[in-house]
Amino acid sequence: MDISQLKTFIEVCETRHFGKAAKSLFITQSTVSARIRLLEEALGVRLLTRDRNNIQLTAAGTRFVPLAKQMLTTWNLAKQSTGLEEESKILFSLGGVFSLWASGLQNTIFKFYRDNPSVAVNLIAQTQEQLFRSVLDYTVDAGFMYDQPQISELESTSLGAIELVLVSTIRDQIAENLMNREDYLFVNWGTAFAVAHARNFPDIPSPSIKVDFARIALDYLLEFGGTAYLAKSMIENELKEDKLFIVADTPVIHRDFYLVYRSNSIKRDLIESLLTKIIQFK
Repeated sequence: MDISQLKTFIEVCETRHFGKAAKSLFITQSTVSARIRLLEEALGVRLLTRDRNNIQLTAAGTRFVPLAKQMLTTWNLAKQSTGLEEESKILFSLGGVFSLWASGLQNTIFKFYRDNPSVAVNLIAQTQEQLFRSVLDYTVDAGFMYDQPQISELESTSLGAIELVLVSTIRDQIAENLMNREDYLFVNWGTAFAVAHARNFPDIPSPSIKVDFARIALDYLLEFGGTAYLAKSMIENELKEDKLFIVADTPVIHRDFYLVYRSNSIKRDLIESLLTKIIQFK
């Protein structure tokens, strides 16, 4: 097995077509077929069924897809790390759930990077489930997420709480009027937020727009107007400039978040250095 076989397998899985995979990889279709055959021989299982114009994953192929992607990720990180070592730099990979990156968290990372010139920082956005797995399998050194892990191999440090406020581009309105409109955006701030949101607003219709990236929600509001729960730390300028308005008499929802890392991490010193620079969200 080699990396080119993994890349080819993943491309075929995504295109479900040997010809399209060959075009995307700039190789011949016969090379695609040969690589898939060699990969199957190395694994001792059949990964794909090859009916004409109908390429499907076998059960073994379905199980192998996430493993193949993970091996490619690990290989790419290894190449980066090896290249950086020649420059006397240490690769420090940090992950974060999508909505956290828009909350001012990046400012802390930039300060950390500025104060550590020997470190190369790799920033990754993932779902919380993906991030747990990435920390466990060493592809991410530490991850910012909403929930504490219940896994013995992982540790976590509480970093405070994000203050989420209901804001709108319409001034002096009540929540009931705004949240029943088609331009109410539901931002995914994690499970605890969803529970608190449902408890505080049990009678509103299911939002027509749901987003994982808080920055997308903010851009939408500024472009088209609407209402959403956003982190107060990310909209201070918009509030000062009267582009957004906090909706009166609505609950502020506080969302705890944590830095999660392996207990036996060899980069513990970098993790502790980062923790000293984390700002407490208010």
